[in-house]
Amino acid sequence: SPTLYSPTNAATSIHPTTNFYINYIDGLTSLEYQFDSDNDFTTATADALTSTITNFSNEVFEGSWRHRFGMTNLKFGKTYYWRVRVSTSATNVSEWSSVRSFSTIVSPTLTAPNTNAINISTAGTNLTWQDLSGESGYEVQLSTSNLYESFIVNTAQTTTTRTTGALAANTTYFWRVRAKITIGANDFYSAWAERVFSTGATIATPPASPTLTTPTNNATNQIFTPTLT
Repeated sequence: SPTLYSPTNAATSIHPTTNFYINYIDGLTSLEYQFDSDNDFTTATADALTSTITNFSNEVFEGSWRHRFGMTNLKFGKTYYWRVRVSTSATNVSEWSSVRSFSTIVSPTLTAPNTNAINISTAGTNLTWQDLSGESGYEVQLSTSNLYESFIVNTAQTTTTRTTGALAANTTYFWRVRAKITIGANDFYSAWAERVFSTGATIATPPASPTLTTPTNNATNQIFTPTLT
């Protein structure tokens, strides 16, 4: 059976569009892969991906010849299990390889301003984050509300910098970015990466969420006009 090489087992922060490598096998004609969020591969989940391909590449990778194939339809924030079997002819098919796992990127990495940065210029600042090559774009939001109930910036773009424009004095701002990939006709988004900064000397702390007291959770036989506290 083939030997999986890269990514390493239990690798994290793998991009949804990435390359996979197995050790070189002389005379290889086709390669079948399976990816799924369930490690037994018996019942396909909504994340299952399987295909037999002949357009793999042969190249030197990390000092030795390997077979490479690329994936462009993985999703953000998922743990995948994968395995491969290969053939050198129609009647010579290997057993499945051992199973490995990896996790894809959850959200972009923000770079500036630093989290909880203070005394940011009211003339404005640049919001920046690390590029995720292979993504379809990003969504960027800037607000004075930690719930993002209104927006100063709310835009989709393909670059990794967004200028805020002029900012109010002594004001706390919340900003966030998420990445998008397009698979077929569908868009898939990463989780939001969020930070906060202030044009003043302190960061305003959002109020704590209220604690519900009555009725108790899962209470039954309540009157039609209960008092909520």
